[in-house]
Amino acid sequence: MHRYILRRLLTAVPIVLGITLMTFLIINAAPGDPVDLMVDPMSGATRESIQGRREALGLNKPLLVRYVLWLKEAGQGNLGYSLVNQQPVLSRIAHRLLPTIQLTGSALMLGILVGIPLGVMSAVRQHSLLDHLATLLAFLGVSSPTFFLGMGAIYLFSLRLDLFPTAGMQSLGSTFSLSDRLHHLVLPALVLSLNTAASLMRHTRSCMLDVIRQDYVRAARAKGLTERRVLLKHALQNALLPVITILGLNVPRLFAGAVITEQIFQWPGIGMLTIQAVASRDYPVLMGVNFFTAILVFVGSLLADICYSFADPRIVYR
Repeated sequence: MHRYILRRLLTAVPIVLGITLMTFLIINAAPGDPVDLMVDPMSGATRESIQGRREALGLNKPLLVRYVLWLKEAGQGNLGYSLVNQQPVLSRIAHRLLPTIQLTGSALMLGILVGIPLGVMSAVRQHSLLDHLATLLAFLGVSSPTFFLGMGAIYLFSLRLDLFPTAGMQSLGSTFSLSDRLHHLVLPALVLSLNTAASLMRHTRSCMLDVIRQDYVRAARAKGLTERRVLLKHALQNALLPVITILGLNVPRLFAGAVITEQIFQWPGIGMLTIQAVASRDYPVLMGVNFFTAILVFVGSLLADICYSFADPRIVYR
């Protein structure tokens, strides 16, 4: 296992480098630069002063030179400084990381607790009313855009029923309390978890339908084992392998979905930081967020592979 993890870490290095290079080129391919937003058109700034500001920010250097400089600093743990407020990018990401973890972690737990049991029940009771309703809800959850679900949830649960707040992490003017934080967390976490729950439900149902028809499941029933033990011990354990793959890939997808969800609910996490960086063309912050996301994708894939060995002892990594 240790040798396998080491090999995966070594292969991840060129992949992450390739992702950061492509991200850097795409970000800088957008028209304009941060100086265009810093300079007031009515201020009468001269071309020389604008060019001097670009030189001060290092934006006049060739793209590859700027990328190599960024890569050199990133290798030393320095992701640069924000072009907007001159704060370290790493500290800005770290400051926004905990709210995003709270949101995505809650959404992931909700998706698992709802999607997998519902998929198992839907497979066991195939073609029943529960199966049809679960399938319909899963298709709606997968196909509905996050921004549509978010605005619909705010209209129904906040404006019409007045059950949950519309935005923020805590009530204005109040100090931190767990109940208040959970009250603000319920709605955005529920919206963000719908796609994950729907995806896990469909994959769990499909895998369970394949497994419960296998001979070893029939043999387990023939031995006199209870149906609960047959489903949980023999069927579900083998059906979880493809689901673990989907679950590992859903971790970075949750962070991507949080960009929209955090903007809708004004949740001050990495998603909102990304939107602000895009609007202000803050290149170092965008590079830092994408670098963090690339590492997250790799970690999610690696954790999925490690979980395989726990779900199926026959899988051994060398």
